[in-house]
Amino acid sequence: MDTQTLRDVIEKHGKWLRNEADGSRAYLRGADLRGANLSGAYLRDANLSGADLSGANLSDADLSGANLETIKFDFFVVLLHGLPEIGFLKENIISGNIDGSTYQGDCACLSGTLYNGATIHNGIQEADIKHKIISCRDAGRPIEVFFAAIKPGDTPENSQFSKLALDWLLKFESLINVKAQS
Repeated sequence: MDTQTLRDVIEKHGKWLRNEADGSRAYLRGADLRGANLSGAYLRDANLSGADLSGANLSDADLSGANLETIKFDFFVVLLHGLPEIGFLKENIISGNIDGSTYQGDCACLSGTLYNGATIHNGIQEADIKHKIISCRDAGRPIEVFFAAIKPGDTPENSQFSKLALDWLLKFESLINVKAQS
């Protein structure tokens, strides 16, 4: 999707949200939004299911009500690679210790945080856990693009991105616990 078309879609979506006559809901399902600058875009209730957000700038975009199932699914895939580190990730999301712009340091992106938390679990060596985490590391992954909008100090109380990440993580935990009890 070219830049002008995307701007037009976002503008019409804003009009639709305000109930203006010439507005229309943003339907971006499956759209190629690689590298698109969506910073500050008001995309509440937009359909982004299956959209390629690789490298897209989502900073300060309003995604409340948007269909983000593709991103959530990708998050679950990454979490499966770092199961022992989910508690560590949750602590860092809650305390605002995520920096989606970097893989390294005490405050890092999704895979960087999982990597930082890797230790020995149930006989599985730290190096094996880190290898599994690194195997899914890709800055263009939908969930890493999503995490890029989380800055140090962002918590579920002050950031829609941190709140969604925590909500999805809690949902994932509940699914894993249900499966473990079956």
